[in-house]
Formats: sequence, structure tokens, C-alpha cells
Amino acid sequence: MKDPHHADLDRRGWWQLAKVRGGTETDQHNYLVLVAWLIVWAVVFLLATWVLQEDMGLSTPVKWLLAVIPTAFAIIALFAYLRFLRMGNELLRRTQLDALALGCGAGVLFGIGYQLFEHVGAPSMQVSHIIIVMTCGWVAGLLLGMRRYW
Repeated sequence: MKDPHHADLDRRGWWQLAKVRGGTETDQHNYLVLVAWLIVWAVVFLLATWVLQEDMGLSTPVKWLLAVIPTAFAIIALFAYLRFLRMGNELLRRTQLDALALGCGAGVLFGIGYQLFEHVGAPSMQVSHIIIVMTCGWVAGLLLGMRRYW
């Protein structure tokens, strides 16, 4: 016989599982702070990329500044993530650790494996391709972990 809690879990959609539930108010606050910094970083990164690609006749120091600013926001987002993890409960940390392991493993396997494909004629790989694979693996790991543990 199925546990009623697990039956309820089966009816939840992926979007409901993606929300931070079951955590403390501090967990939810730290999650929102993290998401806010990630959004700021993404917007600044996209704007900087656009400005640098448009070749607006900017001086070299301004171009360097435009390249550094998104990195500064990424560092702030990283510290927000670390705070989110450190202040989270054991279940939240377990879910994140599983997701990070899947994402990192997927990135390493893709990065190493793709080199063989390049030797047989595949286009050159960019670092961003590995990061995309790692991010997708992390998100998949989060969704699977939340479905399993929450």
C-alpha cells in the first residue's frame, strides 16, 4: 500500500517540485536572494556581451571593465549560493550535492568525450558548451532529487 505522502508526491508537477518547499523561512529567503543575484548576473552578462560584440568604438579600458563587471556579479551570486547551502537544512544540502555531482560528472564526461568527436570532424567545442551541459545536468539533478527526497 502506498504511503499517502508519496501518492501526493506523484501528483505534483515538475514546476511544483522546483520550488523551495519544506525549508525554513531563512531557506526561502536565501533562495530568493540567490535567484535575484543570478538574474542580475545574467542580465549584466547579456548586456556586456551585446555591447562588446557591437564594437561601439569603446576604449580598451572600458572594454575590460565591461568584461569584469559580469564576473563581479557572478562572484556575488556564488557567495549567495554558498550562503544558501550553508544555512540550508540537511535535505536541501543533500539534494544540491546530488545535483552538483550529476552536473559536474556530465560536464567532465562531455568535455572528455567530445574531444574524440573533434578528431573525427566534429566542430570545435567552446568552454560554454561544457558549462551548458553542466548546468543542464545540475538542473536535472535538482528536479530528480526533489522528486526523490521532497
